[in-house]
Amino acid sequence: MTTATPQKIRQLVDKLELEAALAIMATVEHPTAEIDYLHGFSLLQVKRDLPRALELLRRSEKAGFAPFWVKYMQAMCLSNLGRRQEALVALSSALGIDGQHVGALNLARLWSLELLREHLPAETTNILKTLERLIPIQTATAPAAKATGAAVRADTNSDAITTDDALMMALLGNPRLFAAPLVPSSGVSGAGIGGTISAGHAQPARHPGLVAVSERLMGRRLTVLDLACGKGGVVLDFLLRGHRAAGLEGNPTYQQRPEGHWLALADHLHLVDLGAMTTGFGEDRFDLVIAWDLLNKAPAATADRLLRLVSEQLLAPDGLLLAWAPPGADDDGDPDGWIRLVPPTGLCRRRPPVTPAELPVLPGLVPVFHSRPEAIPLVQHPHRPVRVVRGRNGLPALREEHRDDLPRVAVISVPKAGTYLVGHLLKTLGYIDSGAHAGMGGFDDYRDLSPAEAKQGGPHLARHIGLSELTRLLHGGQFLVGHIPCTFANRRDLDGFQKLLLLRDLRDAVVSHMRFMADAGRAAGQDWVDIPHGPDRLLRYLQSTGRIYMQMVAGVRPWLDVPDMLTVRFETLMGDQGERQAAATIRALSTHIGLQKPPAWNRIRHQVLGQPTKTWSGQRSRRDGLWTAEVENAFAALGGVELNVAMGYSA
Repeated sequence: MTTATPQKIRQLVDKLELEAALAIMATVEHPTAEIDYLHGFSLLQVKRDLPRALELLRRSEKAGFAPFWVKYMQAMCLSNLGRRQEALVALSSALGIDGQHVGALNLARLWSLELLREHLPAETTNILKTLERLIPIQTATAPAAKATGAAVRADTNSDAITTDDALMMALLGNPRLFAAPLVPSSGVSGAGIGGTISAGHAQPARHPGLVAVSERLMGRRLTVLDLACGKGGVVLDFLLRGHRAAGLEGNPTYQQRPEGHWLALADHLHLVDLGAMTTGFGEDRFDLVIAWDLLNKAPAATADRLLRLVSEQLLAPDGLLLAWAPPGADDDGDPDGWIRLVPPTGLCRRRPPVTPAELPVLPGLVPVFHSRPEAIPLVQHPHRPVRVVRGRNGLPALREEHRDDLPRVAVISVPKAGTYLVGHLLKTLGYIDSGAHAGMGGFDDYRDLSPAEAKQGGPHLARHIGLSELTRLLHGGQFLVGHIPCTFANRRDLDGFQKLLLLRDLRDAVVSHMRFMADAGRAAGQDWVDIPHGPDRLLRYLQSTGRIYMQMVAGVRPWLDVPDMLTVRFETLMGDQGERQAAATIRALSTHIGLQKPPAWNRIRHQVLGQPTKTWSGQRSRRDGLWTAEVENAFAALGGVELNVAMGYSA
């Protein structure tokens, strides 16, 4: 083709003479990324061969052409194909590149509301009306679609739910079902409650930063209780990130305020008399309890009763209480105010690695953390910088090497389901290990470590950047691994990755996790480590650490419902269903990650199975000889049976 042809195609598309443009593009043997984009755009506009249009747009994206517009058009194409949830993920990725484009913002809100209408039961029209008010649509006319164009800035309403919020709500399905609701045992008391113990005027309406800090400190999916939640905005922030959260409020006027979130979060916000509350949430315990300045305002007797309630019935064994106190009130030598009431409750002062600037500001007060003495140590190195290199393509990266002919891959796994076994398999197949083990609140950086150093791990490896930032450091042919929770934000950040989901029967997986934690020295100081290997050790492990493990599993399990995942079962890969089934799994995996000619499994099997990896203990862990009736009861009490069934294993 001549050098004038691309310009000719561009002119035809800009004038919307699409049939003429399509006729020319059909003859191009080696199209550029721009022509792929124009070809896909034109097919989309004439509503013809949409799967081909999507393929062309994705090829253009891979080459780096006009990222916002490519993603925007992918979203439109997916929507026309009836794949609305995938369309929302693509649209959110476009907004991550240009978050102020009016057309994309309006489309995101409209599609979100449409999905919410499909999910909401008929009797919850009041919730939908609330959401329609809180998810505003720009009244200004958006510019007509063009092949390319300048971004148009949109004004935002600070009292409204953001577009990202709306997208998350839609893709989580139903704002009443963010997660299983947490309900106080004493029930809801809707009348006769005074506002003495309620949200203060200084409390923030929203604070996503508090969510980020909490994820960084605790590194897992959290259960959170907001005492005196006011309008419910902080509860919403935690729910939108995939955590379980509940709010309690003593002032009924918050329930009627139009700018609040009570109607949309009816299952998660509860009106209770905080001063008279004597019971918790049944068996549920909280990783984080936020008390704001309640303990300052309450009389000493009430503050003492609230502290004992938190300690005895609300706080998880390794949970944190966050409250605010006057400066100097928490001095070790001479505690003052409510701080002096803490020691008799069994709680002790904690000083996690956060600065006051990272937390909500309450005028004249400072944040104070408490926990039980036996609580697991918090992350101690929160601000280590990420070492970034320049890839061969000149872009920031974790590794210089990359392959333009292969996609990026995310290996998402239940802990001890073959995470690094599959990582080793990917390297055998020609992929490049980024060295990143992603999780809640950041990633562990395993680059350039010896196997022994990697196995030992430690907080010094933690790098606290979001998944959206991490994924920008990965390029073609590279992979990351991790026990990544299935939240909308994570789905959006992994859009464009080929994703593998690794599962394993949880009864074997917890045994393997116990062995690994002990052998690697990652459970130092926990009492179960001193018990000889056997059923008693496993029982104590489940009682003390099992809840955290099951929380990680519960966060990963919903990936099973995501359309573009390939599920790989550890047992199949290890040959438990026969070599033929193992070979079929390898072929499916190879095709899924973009390999044109997958190798025969019998040729590479010996290079993968039984080879040393970061977490390989030298032998396969099984529950044989360890699984007693008492262990099974502890496993069931943690929700292990339900999770196992939900993942396709036996009860």
